[in-house]
Amino acid sequence: KPLLILFIPVIAVNVYRSMDKIMITLLSDAVQTGLYENADKIVLIPTTIITAIGTVMLPRMSNIIAQGNKENSNRYIRDSMQFVLGLAIGMMFGIAVIAEMFAPLYFGEAFTQAGPIIKYLTPIVFLTSWNNVVRTQHIIPQEKDKVYIIAIILGAVINLVLNIIFIPLYGAMGAVIGTLAAFFAVFLYQTLNTRKE
Repeated sequence: KPLLILFIPVIAVNVYRSMDKIMITLLSDAVQTGLYENADKIVLIPTTIITAIGTVMLPRMSNIIAQGNKENSNRYIRDSMQFVLGLAIGMMFGIAVIAEMFAPLYFGEAFTQAGPIIKYLTPIVFLTSWNNVVRTQHIIPQEKDKVYIIAIILGAVINLVLNIIFIPLYGAMGAVIGTLAAFFAVFLYQTLNTRKE
């Protein structure tokens, strides 16, 4: 049962990460799908690095919390948050600054429009980093599965609704709006539900 509870959000995350591309294809056109797909790949690079830190810290935090060592738990979360957010903010602004020059250089002139999409997707790096530290170092080790599941499902629903509204109007940029809103909703829900701890 505990593994099944953690498996549901994994499916939801994969669905709503894939949902953008599928919905752009259905509600817009292949050009917009290609622009979004390539922009998303660039933004995922730093989030992969930062997510790996959370994966490494999860067993350590679970062990510390199982031992009831609140002081070490708080210290690790604080240190991880400072390190991860330092990396995330640097990478986020670094990518945003070079995005419009980088896209045509890396993908070719046909993908010049991917530059602004990359730039506007970069807040995902910060939001993913924050969410990852809170989730892997507090929510999961503290067995607050309900908070985790609701946050992910909330993000998926917001992404779906906003994609339906904005993709027909703005194409790939509409998916950016939905994605940012979904990540921000997860950020807000997780933060509000763990703020006292």
